[in-house]
Amino acid sequence: MPLFLEEPELDADEIQGHILIGFGAAEQALAAFTGTDLRALGRVIGTWAQQGRITSTRRLMRRKGRPARDVVAASGPWVSVAVSRRLLAACGLPVEFDDPWFASARGMAGVTSLRDTRPADGSPLGSDWLVGGPAAPVDALVVVAAGTAGAARDVVSILESDVGDAAPPPFVEPLLPIKGNLEHFGFRDGVSQPAVLGTVDGKPFQGDRPADGDDVRQVLVGQDLLWPDEFVYGYPGQTSDPAEAGPDPRPQDEATRAVARNGSLLVYRRLAQDVPAFRAFCAARSAAIGLGQGWEELATHFVGRHRSGVPIALPADEAFTPERDNRFTFEDDAMADVCPAAAHIRKVNPRQGASDVLVVPRILRRGAPFGPLFDDDETIEPPGGRGLVFLAYQTSVENQFGRLTRDWMNDDIAPNGSGGHDMLVGQVGPGSSRHFDLRLGERDQRITAGHDERWVTTTGGAFLFAPSLSTLRALARDDDEGQG
Repeated sequence: MPLFLEEPELDADEIQGHILIGFGAAEQALAAFTGTDLRALGRVIGTWAQQGRITSTRRLMRRKGRPARDVVAASGPWVSVAVSRRLLAACGLPVEFDDPWFASARGMAGVTSLRDTRPADGSPLGSDWLVGGPAAPVDALVVVAAGTAGAARDVVSILESDVGDAAPPPFVEPLLPIKGNLEHFGFRDGVSQPAVLGTVDGKPFQGDRPADGDDVRQVLVGQDLLWPDEFVYGYPGQTSDPAEAGPDPRPQDEATRAVARNGSLLVYRRLAQDVPAFRAFCAARSAAIGLGQGWEELATHFVGRHRSGVPIALPADEAFTPERDNRFTFEDDAMADVCPAAAHIRKVNPRQGASDVLVVPRILRRGAPFGPLFDDDETIEPPGGRGLVFLAYQTSVENQFGRLTRDWMNDDIAPNGSGGHDMLVGQVGPGSSRHFDLRLGERDQRITAGHDERWVTTTGGAFLFAPSLSTLRALARDDDEGQG
């Protein structure tokens, strides 16, 4: 009996390309607009969609399996757009997405369970952010990829001119890939991404389908094969049985469901990384527990992979091989003898190692680094700092991104039953400390870090909606034409 009898056809002409494929390692520019005339800002975005300037999944399919920077340089810029809930409402579109985090009146700064840091003077959370704070929410987030960051910035300048008085000058930031797909702490990023079940023109969108009797949960290079409503509205969702389609599509409100179809909710977080402080902490704690000299050994335990992306269970000098280094589970390491239970890769994806987790919340990550590489000789932090622009698509901010952050990374028990906090990005409240347990031979060690000993700090962000091309085009309609 063939698997996936109900495998859906994905609308590649409607879904924005950045959601399902991403812009890869191409140089990019990000622009965040705060609307003063939300209706006019919506019209500009809608006009760009009508003119074919927003990139569809079909257009981006040509880059699958090819270096993004080469394809975009030859084909012209790629553009994605996500908008705020209040912009949708101002344009007359329904906004009942059944997601309290997306509907938060103060946006990301209103979700205190993320435990982002409050300004030292006691001002409201997010008031010191560079982008997206309560006083200047992000109403349109545009990501442009091009042959160079300068060329991407030029596209942003054209949009900025078209927006005119509808918004003040946007917050603009170049996103520059680091050779080897690294992030600023020095580790390979984007190693483990899920694959999307579905077809385009009758052919599988990603990978070959498993034969009967094979593991239907993984395809390609160990990617979990998931039903598309995890990431794009209007399709079957995920259940504990990977071969079985989930419940009817969301949201519950019929009008909102029509507008949401082929769209996705986007989490944008600007995460500053304090590289020297991270390395100093790891070096000091590593020496204290006899793990070794330098910072890399303990950092590797925090991540769960060597800097190359090879899992910690394998020697560090092994070359990264996706077929091996992403196709594994933690079933044989239930006691966390090899990979610590609180290692980042184990916190965000227990890989069948946590018996009480039936459906692991997954997201499609499309982030990229900002700022220059750390130089051992630098004496001051570069203007704007350095870090990671975290971008992730899903259909429930609270139940996917929220569960991974609030319930797992910020928790010292979930999802693996013990082990401590995610020391990379997990956060705790004032007066609390994080801890991390690891086993060194016959010795159990606990690493602790106070509330102020954090190396990743949120300096901006927003919860947004990345609409379908049809919904984007609807933003350009005149008021008397009606919406939806």
